Amino acid sequence: MYLKPLVLTLIFAACSLGLLGCGGTPLTPEEALTERAESYDLSFSSEDWLEAHEYLSPRTREVCKNADFAVVMGMGMSMLKDWMGISEDEKITFSVLRVTVDGDIGRIYTEAKYEDKVLEFGEDEGQGAVYVDGEWWVEEDDWENTCQL
Repeated sequence: MYLKPLVLTLIFAACSLGLLGCGGTPLTPEEALTERAESYDLSFSSEDWLEAHEYLSPRTREVCKNADFAVVMGMGMSMLKDWMGISEDEKITFSVLRVTVDGDIGRIYTEAKYEDKVLEFGEDEGQGAVYVDGEWWVEEDDWENTCQL
């Protein structure tokens, strides 16, 4: 019977000492957005469109359902690779360069690479992000058109 309080006490002590990463210093908005954007970029790099869809803002997901998003992103990536002469099996990797935050609006600046070479697509205006319900979400200025090529 005393096992449950003992376990809770040990977890509380570990959190207090920082051993489990519980609590601690809260992230700045820039740090929180960077973490979220890095996870989003990982799903993009692995071309896991259903996972990437989960990072879209709630209202974007309302107008762009996960299957539609997967089709559009898959077709878009296929067209990009074809245009660049990259095999369908090859991967383009995405990584966050920096983020900016102004209140509950953010911008994510990402770099795309193929075989360790940076792919240039012109001026990088960044990708939009919004802070809603305690979380950062990817949201373009024209979020209503996310599922269109």
